[in-house]
Amino acid sequence: MNDYAEQLRTVADWIDPSEAPDEFTDRTPHTVSATPVNSAATVRPTAEPAVSFKLDDTALRALSASADPLRLVTETIDFAGRRAELAPCRIADVEALCLRSREGPLIITDVIRSSACAKRLFVGASISDTTDFGIRWLVEPGPVPLTGARLLVRGGDWLQFAVVPDKKHLDQLDCRITWSAFQPWIVTR
Repeated sequence: MNDYAEQLRTVADWIDPSEAPDEFTDRTPHTVSATPVNSAATVRPTAEPAVSFKLDDTALRALSASADPLRLVTETIDFAGRRAELAPCRIADVEALCLRSREGPLIITDVIRSSACAKRLFVGASISDTTDFGIRWLVEPGPVPLTGARLLVRGGDWLQFAVVPDKKHLDQLDCRITWSAFQPWIVTR
C-alpha cells in the first residue's frame, strides 16, 4: 500500500493545482517542498490519515472480493452440450433435468438465460451434491436478466441448474444460461 501511495504522490507532483477546476482541487492543507511543479517534489498532507490499511488485512480482502478478478467466476451452461451430465430431479413440484455445477462458497450475482429458450429454467443451491436432500433457495430467471443479486451458496452446498424439458420434445434442450459469481473471502476472527 505504501508503494501505491508513493505512486499517487508522484502523479500529484506532475499536476499543477492552479490549473485544476475547483471541484477537483483538494482543500486539505499540504506541506510542499520548494521544488518546482513537474519535478520530484514531495506533497504530503500535514495530518496523518486516521485509517491505515495493510495488504494482508482480511476485512479489506473480504470487502473487495466481488471486484477481485482472481475470485470472479463466469460460465455459460449449454444444456444440449452437457446432456450426459443431466440427472432427473424434481424442482418446484415439476419433473426436470438437473445439472450440478459448483460447490460453494459462492455468491451468485448475475443469471442470464438465452432468449431462444422457451423452457422453464431454475437456479438454486442444494444442501448436497444432489437435489434429493433439499434446496436452500431456488430462482426461476425470466426473460429479464437477474443482475446485481447476492445469492449465497454456502460452503458444502452445490450450485444447481435445472431445465424442464418439453414433454413432446425431450431431446431438444436448446437452452443456455450464463451466470457469474464471486468466491468470498472467509474472514475468521
